[in-house]
Amino acid sequence: MDRIDAGSYFGAASAAGSGSASTRKKKSKDRATGAAGSQPAPFASTLESLTAAEHEFSSAAVEASLEQAEKVLDDIQKLGDDLKRVPSRDNLSRYRSAVSEFLSLVVAGSFRTEQHESGGHVLNRKRFTIISQINSSLERLAVGLLQTQGEQLSLLARVDEIQGMLVDLLE
Repeated sequence: MDRIDAGSYFGAASAAGSGSASTRKKKSKDRATGAAGSQPAPFASTLESLTAAEHEFSSAAVEASLEQAEKVLDDIQKLGDDLKRVPSRDNLSRYRSAVSEFLSLVVAGSFRTEQHESGGHVLNRKRFTIISQINSSLERLAVGLLQTQGEQLSLLARVDEIQGMLVDLLE
């Protein structure tokens, strides 16, 4: 039986592999640039356009939610002044609904929650919730509302407290 020379075997394999490596590089380059060689592949161009459109949409959505929150905040200011001047049930309900709408806008646009679970055994698994602040300008609007409308909000809290006591008395 003849002896097998390992050097010649691996040398031939690496020579064949280097030729196929250059072919692979050329094929991957062709795939990335497309068949014509000068324009990107259809998938890559579609992905880039979708990513750009998504970024434009998210910035437009943030601007729209900020404008809507500012509009509701102006309404709250007017309704708060009306409530101070004439503390009626109608003014109170309009003020309450405007504050609720504003807070729902702020919470929906300002924060994002993510839930993660720790690994390990099912019985020892823990769930973590991460709250990320997305839009700080909406949060600043909410803080401004709490500072400027403090008197009206305390009146609203007292009215809610009285309504709660009345419900407790009925039960």
